[in-house]
Amino acid sequence: MRTLITLTLVISSLVTASAFAGDHKKSTSSNSVEHFMQLYLDGYEAYLTGGDNADASTVTSHFSEPMVMMPPTGPAPMATREKFAPNIKFFMDKVLKANGVVKLKWEKLQIAKLSDTQALVSGLANALDESGNTVEQRASIYLLTKTSDGWAVSVNLPHSPATIPSLSAS
Repeated sequence: MRTLITLTLVISSLVTASAFAGDHKKSTSSNSVEHFMQLYLDGYEAYLTGGDNADASTVTSHFSEPMVMMPPTGPAPMATREKFAPNIKFFMDKVLKANGVVKLKWEKLQIAKLSDTQALVSGLANALDESGNTVEQRASIYLLTKTSDGWAVSVNLPHSPATIPSLSAS
C-alpha cells in the first residue's frame, strides 16, 4: 500500500511538473496578464510540491532572457534562465519550503497595462502551508514583456508586504 501511495504521488508530481515545466507559451491561449500571473504562481506550487522531481524551470520558464532581479541589495541581471535557476531554487528550498510553504495565492494583484507588449504588475501573495494557513506574505513588482511566445517577467522587484504601491491607469 505504501508503495502504491508513493507511486501515485510521484506520478502526480511528474504530471503537475510537466504541465508547468514547459515555457510560458501556455499563457498565450488566454493572452491575459492575469492568466500569466496565475501560471507563474502555479509554477511555484509545482516546484514546492514536486518532491525529488521538482525542477526550478517550473518557475524560471516564466522569465525573459535576459531578466533582472532587484532585491534590496541591488540589481542582479541574469543572462539566461539557467543562470537564474540556482537563485530561485535556493529561495524556494531555503525560504519557502523551509517554512512549510506549499502554495502561493494572490491576495492582491494590480495590473497596469502600459502597452500591447508591456505591463506593470504589483502582487501580494499569501504563502500557504498544507492546511491552507498563511505562513507569510510575499510582495513583488513585476515588469512584464510580451513576446511572440507570450508574457514573461523581465524585472522582478521583491519588497516588503507592508509597502504595496497602488497602481492606477492614468
